[in-house]
Amino acid sequence: MFDSEQNNVMNTFKSNGDQQKGQSQDVYLKSGTYYIRVKSDSLGGSNSVAYNLSVNYTENIGVHETEINNQKEAANIITQINKPITGNLRIYDDVDFYKFTTVSSGKIYLEFKHKDTEYTLSVNGTVSLENPIKVLLNGKQIEFDQPPIIQDGRTLVPLRAIFEAMEATVLWDNETKTVTSIKLDTTIVLKIGDNILKKNKDEIELDVPAQIVNGRTLVPVRAIAESFGSDVGWDGATKTVIITQE
Repeated sequence: MFDSEQNNVMNTFKSNGDQQKGQSQDVYLKSGTYYIRVKSDSLGGSNSVAYNLSVNYTENIGVHETEINNQKEAANIITQINKPITGNLRIYDDVDFYKFTTVSSGKIYLEFKHKDTEYTLSVNGTVSLENPIKVLLNGKQIEFDQPPIIQDGRTLVPLRAIFEAMEATVLWDNETKTVTSIKLDTTIVLKIGDNILKKNKDEIELDVPAQIVNGRTLVPVRAIAESFGSDVGWDGATKTVIITQE
């Protein structure tokens, strides 16, 4: 598995549980993919967790895992510079992984704050991070824990975020790997790996099926939005999906 000390470029902050914030030294990073490991050093319960934070460099993203966030291969992706993200460590030997990809060289530092088992983390500096695909709903950007991807010309997004943004309910059947979403008088059903989307009594053929990536279920955004009666556009220059919903 992953040796957290291998290719270590920054041991940034270590807290004894009483310190509630810390900041790393500035580090000059070349373009590449970097991993952040947040782990507990506490030997007792989870009421006051001590933290150890480090950044590790790798050239290989690795094989996708189905677990969420507690393995390097399932790291949450940081796509914005200077923007805090939140997390928590529930047990004494818990660990969280994050990753970010720089498209230019430059200086960064990490800022880290915590209270008990909760923490916030931000990557700050002058580097540019890999530009993710954005999705706007009536002009407001939808936030995803797994960035959207493009496959065979179709944009796929995490299902829960898109459904909830469109004010639709989400039901997940883990046994059949089936998603059911309901909004007003429209019910849509998708099954992982199946090229058919069911909208009420109609069946719609998909170019790309729903699928699991990094432990998250991704669905084709255009098919979902249009099934709920929204208009969908694409701005190729800014890699933005534009959804207009009445």
